[in-house]
Amino acid sequence: MVWIWISVVASVSKNLLIVFLGALLGSVLRFVSEGGVRWVLATEPAYNLLVVNAVGCAAFGYCAVVIRSQQTKLFWLTGCWGAYTSFSAVSLVFLLMGLSLSQVCFYTALTAFSWGMSFDVGQRLGRIARS
Repeated sequence: MVWIWISVVASVSKNLLIVFLGALLGSVLRFVSEGGVRWVLATEPAYNLLVVNAVGCAAFGYCAVVIRSQQTKLFWLTGCWGAYTSFSAVSLVFLLMGLSLSQVCFYTALTAFSWGMSFDVGQRLGRIARS
């Protein structure tokens, strides 16, 4: 019984480390890419968030199709792209606080549409790459 418990704890610890390392990469990529989008497009911060998250959703969709290994999925999907896209949720709340209700509704609809489309494009590219 003790060996089973040790085996489970070791497996969970290994998976947590894999997710942690992926999240570390994703948060660094997020920080760098948001600054890059701001520099290239010279747009408002809310639209930088939109572009960066669309890229993250496309990358997530691509990796979801291409990656087979469970541990590699933990690193890229849960860790890296999860952190890359979730990092903006906190930023978005602060950005939306200063907008009117109609602006919030427009931005939310635009965001949901762009993320869905980006995820779909990423999956389609993944299917092309896999075949």
